[in-house]
Amino acid sequence: MPPSTVASAEGWRVAALRDHVYPVLVPAAGHADGLLLTGLTSTEWATLDAFENDLYHLHRLPLDNERTGWAYVCHDEADALPHDWDVAKFADRELALYVERCREWRRWYESQTSSP
Repeated sequence: MPPSTVASAEGWRVAALRDHVYPVLVPAAGHADGLLLTGLTSTEWATLDAFENDLYHLHRLPLDNERTGWAYVCHDEADALPHDWDVAKFADRELALYVERCREWRRWYESQTSSP
């Protein structure tokens, strides 16, 4: 796993997403807390770009402590629900299945991108 540090982005929120267990980042009053991953390789960036769907685009955000970072933010804010995403609920009810779906996707992705 790449190194990470806690980070906060002012002017954004982590919103619940209609019909999905994962969140979207949308502009809003307040701040969004998360992790800033550092030291990603080009292969890791390519994997992330392939994983994130058309709902997101990569955007550079100003962060706390005079830092900046890249984040996948929502293209269409209409898909975001008016309430914040509940990380505790996700961890309790959805995380195990989500991790398995990510593993399956990764196996598929690597089979598509590996050399014969």
